[in-house]
Amino acid sequence: MSNLHDGAAPGSADFATMVLTTTVLTTSLGCAPIKPMDSDLPCREAGYAIAARTAECTGDGELAQARYEQFRKEFECIEWKGDDPRFDETGGPEAEDLFSCAFTIRNLPCETVKDLGGDLSAWLATDPGCSWVVKGGGA
Repeated sequence: MSNLHDGAAPGSADFATMVLTTTVLTTSLGCAPIKPMDSDLPCREAGYAIAARTAECTGDGELAQARYEQFRKEFECIEWKGDDPRFDETGGPEAEDLFSCAFTIRNLPCETVKDLGGDLSAWLATDPGCSWVVKGGGA
């Protein structure tokens, strides 16, 4: 068989052998299984987003950490698993919607971050998807 770098021409026997070998190796070796996400990850990401935007917009890492700790104390994470039947319900979220809360918070303008301050319920009210991943604290 030609070396891969020899450039076996499509349609040649060497090319067919190379494709077959690649296919066999790929299907034989397979891919490593993907580790399922932690069931509370979408919620924790919302808390991380609050802390990250606080740090970026205020330059105050201690305040960012305090807001994350406040988030963990005041709110409870709603857990989700990949096979959760709530995904099949009418009106239930799509799996990717579980991260819309964190995405929205992570992209809030600094002016909004300043206006929201320490009112974490107000932070979580910026995206309707937050109600799918966080409960408590008036959210």
